[in-house]
Amino acid sequence: MPDLLVQANELVLRERGEEVAREAFASLDSLAKPLQRLMKSKGVFGVSAARIASCHARMFLLPWVPELTTAERWNALAASRFEQAYGEPPDDWVLRVANETPPGARLVAALPAAMLDTLGRLAKPRSISIRLLDELGALITREPQFHGCIAEIGADSASLLMFCRGELRRLRSRRFEHLEEVSAAARSEWATACASDGTGNHRSGNRGVGSRTQPAISVVVSGGGTAARDALASALGSSRALCIA
Repeated sequence: MPDLLVQANELVLRERGEEVAREAFASLDSLAKPLQRLMKSKGVFGVSAARIASCHARMFLLPWVPELTTAERWNALAASRFEQAYGEPPDDWVLRVANETPPGARLVAALPAAMLDTLGRLAKPRSISIRLLDELGALITREPQFHGCIAEIGADSASLLMFCRGELRRLRSRRFEHLEEVSAAARSEWATACASDGTGNHRSGNRGVGSRTQPAISVVVSGGGTAARDALASALGSSRALCIA
C-alpha cells in the first residue's frame, strides 16, 4: 500500500520511498478532486500514511508550566495561545500538543480540520502526520542530545526547529522569495536559541552563528534540494548537514 505526501501544491503517491504518481492542486479548498484523480490513476483505494508538509500547519511552542498536570489544561492553553497568535479561535483546526517533559517547551501543531476530513474520506490513511515532525521524532530517537537545526524547506516556505543539546529552544515558520532570507532567519534563531547556553556563542570568521559545539543540520526537502541544505549549513557554520528527500 502506498503512502501519500501532501506538499505545498502537489499530492505525491510513493511506494517503498519511490514516487509513482503526482497531482497538482490549487488550494486546500480544492483538494478533493485532485486527490480522487490521483488515487484513481493508480487504482488505489487507500494509503498506509498521509504525511503533510509543514507549510499547511500552524506550529508554535508553549513554555513548560509545572502547574498544568492534565492534557485538558495543556489543550486549553494551546487553544488560547493559538487565538492570540493567529487572531482567530481554533474552531476550524485540529490541535495536537506534543508529549514532552520539563524543562523543554511543548510543541503545538495545528492542521486544518477540513483537510483532515478530506484525507480521511478519500485516502483512508492509517495515520496522518506532519512530515517534519516525523523526521524530528526519528532524529531525536537516534540522537537524544541533538544540537542544531532540523528544517523543512519548500519552494517558498521554511520551518526551522532549533535544538540545544536535545532541548527544543526555538521554532520559526516563514515564507520566502530567496534562500538568503532563510539563512538570515536561521542565524537569528540559532543565536537566540543558544543565548542562554552556558557555552556561549561564537565561531571564527565573519559569517554564521553557533555555539562552541558545532551545530548539525537536518533538512527535509520538498523544494530547493541540496541548495537549501548548503545555505543553512553556511549560515550556522556547520560541516555536518543531512538532506532528507
